Amino acid sequence: RSWITQVWDLASGQSLYTVEGGPTAIFSLDGEQLATWQVGEGFLLWDAASGQSAGFLDFPGAIALSPDFDFIVTNPSYDSDADTSVVSIIDSETGAERYQMAVGGTVVDARFSPDGRFLALTSGGTSSQTTVWEMQSDNQVASFDQVDRFIFSPDGRLMAGTFGPQREIRLLDGQNF
Repeated sequence: RSWITQVWDLASGQSLYTVEGGPTAIFSLDGEQLATWQVGEGFLLWDAASGQSAGFLDFPGAIALSPDFDFIVTNPSYDSDADTSVVSIIDSETGAERYQMAVGGTVVDARFSPDGRFLALTSGGTSSQTTVWEMQSDNQVASFDQVDRFIFSPDGRLMAGTFGPQREIRLLDGQNF
């Protein structure tokens, strides 16, 4: 399946340009670049103002990119029936592995806080769980059971997640775990 990402001017409601890649797209912290996810391959980079190609971060198994584009989260041994997943944090410039994180179940989602300080990894299956890791120390700082997905608010102060079989949305403190 091929994906496209369309970028819009919110003030005018006009489409600015369309680029390849998806279903995930993120802007760099400085707003100069856009990265679109090529499922299982890496990230296409685009000039955010023009939509012109600016490169490719080639990392098989890539599932997330930090907001500063410095780190890529990979899950190279993806197995939908796994009891444990091991994800790697890779330096996007050198390709060197910074460290690995083991989580229960199959990782189905990875989200960085807007400042890149925290990484939330959600595993699926019968006992969905989200673990939150502090990037600088590689320490797990929180764990939430029966969570399908998590996102951080734009300022990073809150996290929203869907909990339990009813998929109840809860807001949590996104800075103090």
